[in-house]
Amino acid sequence: MPVKYILNACLESFYYLLYASSKPTKLIFLSSPLEQEFSSAAIYRGIDRLYNKGYIHKIRKGKGLLIRFSRKPGFCGRDHTHRLKIENATKKWDGKWRLLIYDIPEEMRSKRNLLRVFISELGFGKIQESCWASAHDFNTPIYDFCREHKLIDCICLYEGKFFAGKNIDELIKNAWDLTAIAAEYTQLIASCKENIETITRNKSKPIECFRVYYEVYSSYQKVIGRDPYLPDEFLRNWPRGKAEEAFRDLAAEVSRVIIPA
Repeated sequence: MPVKYILNACLESFYYLLYASSKPTKLIFLSSPLEQEFSSAAIYRGIDRLYNKGYIHKIRKGKGLLIRFSRKPGFCGRDHTHRLKIENATKKWDGKWRLLIYDIPEEMRSKRNLLRVFISELGFGKIQESCWASAHDFNTPIYDFCREHKLIDCICLYEGKFFAGKNIDELIKNAWDLTAIAAEYTQLIASCKENIETITRNKSKPIECFRVYYEVYSSYQKVIGRDPYLPDEFLRNWPRGKAEEAFRDLAAEVSRVIIPA
């Protein structure tokens, strides 16, 4: 992975700590856990990217610079596709399913693979070969993607309500591996609790806390990336909410240790 993206991920994970803390943070601290991997200039450029996105305020104080979060992060480190999936999932479900069916020639296999990756990141599940489904309306981004990659003539988009055939719960079970995703959330919850206890018991140094935190943060991003964010009607005892709470607790504990008063 390019250094720029690793740095951005580190900075954005740190940004979540600002959300967990009510205190502004001295910019100099950012160099501590990252100084062995990135130059000071690269770190400042990363801070500027967060500032330009509207995620942080920069406050001049003498010769120093403080930063403070300006809005709830919501895992700003994820790409646009991922954020689009989460934003759509916050809307009330209209009861309709969207089907994407495509027939892309073998000589366009690379574009076909790109399309599969794109719709997977949006949370689509494969119903049959070349037939994918979502409970959310992604018609516009899919149309824009296919137009950009010259695939418009190779796809069909449908929307409607489930009528008859295989049981809907069975369809969902086959299209999305919810059992495996739930297990990842459960493991994440356990990891957060274990690390909170370790940090509290061992009085870990700030840089050690950040490294542990960043590892958990990366795991959290992976599992929410796999989560299709289906409507609540199809999620029974879904552990995402408990995972979010556990991670917030970990972030709060880490911020208490590493963010200066």
